[in-house]
Amino acid sequence: MLKKSRGVEEVSDEAINTSRRILVLREQHRDLINSSLGSSATSGMRLLEYLYEQPIVNIRLVEKRLKSSFVTANKLVEQFVKLEILRETTGGQRNRRYSYEPYLMLFESSVTSHPGE
Repeated sequence: MLKKSRGVEEVSDEAINTSRRILVLREQHRDLINSSLGSSATSGMRLLEYLYEQPIVNIRLVEKRLKSSFVTANKLVEQFVKLEILRETTGGQRNRRYSYEPYLMLFESSVTSHPGE
């Protein structure tokens, strides 16, 4: 029983640490968007919040979520790529997907810190 309690405690601690890292990341990216995107910052904030719900997107999803034109959504995604918030994952010219790598890596690091469990 003691071993199970220790396991639950470790999982709880890891969840708390991951939550803290998410909050820090969110604040860093909010600051980056506010300081870098000028008049697009409001849309950038809306996209950032969406990425916490949907960390893998394409331009059409962003367009739909932000209720913007394809051109506007594409420009915003390109800005996020330049800021290293998003990373293009398909390597193609069409139907490209983008992932919110810094966010996804937080979960990968928590899984890889306990291999074999």
